[in-house]
Amino acid sequence: MNVGTLGECMSDSAVCTAAFFRSLGKDVATEKEFNMVVSLTLRWLPAKDAPGLVKALAADGCVSVKDGYIRPLIDIDSVTVPITYKLPDVLRERAADPAPKAPAAQKDLFETLIDMAVANGMTLKDFNAECRKAVKSLGVVPAVAGLLVLRDMGVDISAIYPEIDGYILSD
Repeated sequence: MNVGTLGECMSDSAVCTAAFFRSLGKDVATEKEFNMVVSLTLRWLPAKDAPGLVKALAADGCVSVKDGYIRPLIDIDSVTVPITYKLPDVLRERAADPAPKAPAAQKDLFETLIDMAVANGMTLKDFNAECRKAVKSLGVVPAVAGLLVLRDMGVDISAIYPEIDGYILSD
């Protein structure tokens, strides 16, 4: 096993990695085993956030994930782990939200579409109703449904092409 130095791995992540593998008693774990131990045995965070913790530890260079197996990249015996170790809030937050999500861009675009519809004489209630119909019948996301509704109204959307491109490319 190629063991790195602690300098390559952030301190909180190194302690978390060492605490996990010491409690497990092995130097390798499956992703499922990691999720179970972190959520049920150690009670650090909910099972849905455990994959985010693996990603955070891997991003910090403390573990490697390959073929469904997680291995430490640091010497866990050289890390001091407090007896009453609790997962730091920093890692808890990173695990809960490992990356910004695209729906925020979708919301911004949809708000722009609402403003355009209202400016062209459609009420908010009618616009939302038409968008819901399009989402349900065509199986598209609300932003695309809004674009279709505006097209059917004859609204020129060329002014927001860059925002539409950003939305499409963000996915």
